[in-house]
Amino acid sequence: MKKKDNTYKNKRINLKKKVDENAKDVKGSKVVKMFEDLKQLNPLKQEPDEKNVCVMGFISSGQFHNDGVKNPIEDEWMSENGEIPQELIDDLRKNGWTDADGNVCFPENYQPLPVKGADGNVYLAMNDTTMNTPAGMGYLMDAHTLLVTGSSRHS
Repeated sequence: MKKKDNTYKNKRINLKKKVDENAKDVKGSKVVKMFEDLKQLNPLKQEPDEKNVCVMGFISSGQFHNDGVKNPIEDEWMSENGEIPQELIDDLRKNGWTDADGNVCFPENYQPLPVKGADGNVYLAMNDTTMNTPAGMGYLMDAHTLLVTGSSRHS
């Protein structure tokens, strides 16, 4: 009979023990050190000249707002944000509205295209309805293509 390999299980148990030991000393340097080590291992840590796809989610489904009142979004909306391209802010403002409670709302079928910012990053405002469909991955791929090549299939 072949002996079962428990290497993975043993590694998990040892890691759990190490986390438990570190967690006992919450105010001490062990936990802080553990999180500092994790930050160093983060592959998404951005270098100064590295560019990324920045995804922002917005809720469009009607269960979260009342479509009975549709006021225009104020011109100042998101104007103080220095990172998001004005082109994307204008598109969001043009297609959205505020409801009676002042919530910013969007139609369920609205999905803006990714936009490359002046900082070199690509910004994608992702509709919650789109996120739950295969099209969501397509928009993410378009955003990545825009980041890498400078153009997308919508350019």
